[in-house]
Amino acid sequence: CTADSEDGYQTQQLTTSTPPSTSGSKTKAVGRPRSGGKSPATAARATYASPGGAPLARDPSRALDDAIEMARNKKKSTASNRLGGCDLRVMRDNLDELTTRPPSAGGKRDAPDSSGNGTTYASNKRVRAKKRLEQLRKEMDEATDKQSAAGADMLQVLMFMREDADRRAETEDRRRREDRESAAAAEKREREERDALRREEAAAAEARRCQEAEANRLLRDEQGRKEAELAAESRR
Repeated sequence: CTADSEDGYQTQQLTTSTPPSTSGSKTKAVGRPRSGGKSPATAARATYASPGGAPLARDPSRALDDAIEMARNKKKSTASNRLGGCDLRVMRDNLDELTTRPPSAGGKRDAPDSSGNGTTYASNKRVRAKKRLEQLRKEMDEATDKQSAAGADMLQVLMFMREDADRRAETEDRRRREDRESAAAAEKREREERDALRREEAAAAEARRCQEAEANRLLRDEQGRKEAELAAESRR
């Protein structure tokens, strides 16, 4: 029940409560008799929505249904001792008026979800469910925004990592190309040096061969001259 319902029940109980009994009277038992039979027929007390208001009446359109229900349940009473002997049918037909809190009533404030115009528990539950749904939708929107922002940040990180990888790959390719060019230049220099050394060695070998040939020729000429001189002396 809502807070308005509790205030209405408290006001009704204060309005319809029985006057204090005298010291000599017996205490009346609360509740139904133990025998389970129908309680003695007593006139139901009038029910008031407020202390200074008019007594509430039953809804005439429901009299036939109430008569049929009473015929089916003859052992049950239409009044309740726990509610001050009030007619339950009157309270049923005027429940909204009994549970409505007057604007000038003091005490506890209205519940945040109640509008003060006979708001029921079901309507309050719908209002709370609607607010909860709006809160969940708001949280979902915030989570979606955060996820979108996180996705954008992740995309930027991926783009940065890709650019960095491209720069690293380009730098590595340039370094390898420079290394290959340096190795090719060094190999070319070494090959040129080897060719020059080979040519020098070949030239030196050719010079030695020419010198040896010249020396052999001179030696042969000298031997031929000596032989000629010996031959001339022998003829004398």
